[in-house]
Amino acid sequence: MKTLQRALAALAAASMAGGAVAAPPKPRPIGMETQIPFADHRGIRDFQADGDSALWIQDQGRNWYRATLFGPCPGLPYAIGIGFVTKGTSALDKFGQIVVEGRTCQIETFATSNPPPRKADRKKRKES
Repeated sequence: MKTLQRALAALAAASMAGGAVAAPPKPRPIGMETQIPFADHRGIRDFQADGDSALWIQDQGRNWYRATLFGPCPGLPYAIGIGFVTKGTSALDKFGQIVVEGRTCQIETFATSNPPPRKADRKKRKES
């Protein structure tokens, strides 16, 4: 029994020492043109509209991206669900499109982003 306790204590000490050596993950660069791979195979987790000409998109890894559109996309601010067109590849990027209520809207830029601001913060920004 004491041998088992010693072995468990040694294993716990080794795992704690190994965790202390691990480097923290590098921060993701913001504002870099990019893509979401496998967007057409459940690669997208969530989205939030930013008015009618931009939106934030979250991938399955919980990373956020910001897509700006070539013009206003009617219905985007109120859309509950949208479609993503990846243009022959499985990745969503600046060459893709979104579909809102049957209308296709072309993506102009697609870049890494911070999470969208909270709704209360967006409301304050509009009021000032």
